[in-house]
Amino acid sequence: MAGDGGAFAVVVGDDIIPASGEALPADALSWHPLLQRVVRIGEPAGSRVWIYYKGSAYLADPASLRPVGSIVIGAGDEVSYKGQPAVVRDVVWHFKDECANYYVTQNGRRVSKRLYDRDLELLASAP
Repeated sequence: MAGDGGAFAVVVGDDIIPASGEALPADALSWHPLLQRVVRIGEPAGSRVWIYYKGSAYLADPASLRPVGSIVIGAGDEVSYKGQPAVVRDVVWHFKDECANYYVTQNGRRVSKRLYDRDLELLASAP
């Protein structure tokens, strides 16, 4: 269960179904757990496409995604931050700045600072 590792998109809509088939609550678009998250794009599945985020697979309507080409680090990837190993716990797209904001866990603790591409070095991509 992995994307191709090289293509990422930002979730901009709520037409997304978990691989388990259970519908996600869609009370409001702002509640959607994947909204503004940067996800890995997988293979097509009929009129939908597989996406991957934090080890989970989802089927998404392509209209709910906006491809971004500048991303190389995704959620779950192992990175180096300040010369120490860390794991990316979340990747959120900042629409005004047109860039990804990364949040990491290092030495078992959450780093509260918002990080950018320039702050991280990719060590290993998540499966």
